[in-house]
Amino acid sequence: MAAFVVGCGWLKGDLQVDPVVLSEVRAIGTLSGESEMRSDANGQVEITNFLVIDVGAADSRGAVAKAVANLQAQEWVVEAESRPVRVLMKSTRWTGVQLSIAPYDPMNLHDVPDLQEALAGKIAMEKGLVIIDVFTAA
Repeated sequence: MAAFVVGCGWLKGDLQVDPVVLSEVRAIGTLSGESEMRSDANGQVEITNFLVIDVGAADSRGAVAKAVANLQAQEWVVEAESRPVRVLMKSTRWTGVQLSIAPYDPMNLHDVPDLQEALAGKIAMEKGLVIIDVFTAA
């Protein structure tokens, strides 16, 4: 199954993650909120999905570690990390799909104000939450 949709020639489609991949990522915890950001790159729309997930950890450092472990169990591998700030992972099953994991902080959602606004007042600086942005590597 393709991990992203790419058109040919002038009929390029959106570059986006397969919904099955997003379901796999959502399954690592309890989804608190979700949104997407669209950007134009060389005439093609790239869609990045942002998910805020409660992985049930006691603190933010543990939340990142637990999210990484849960994804590694689903055949994701660490590409780069600067813990506890961010971990970049790629899927070994879904060609071209990557994600980054960061501890939850509303300021990290500045690119998706609709999600930032939707979560404002609903969740405080919860320790077990992570922000995961899922995208295709062009």
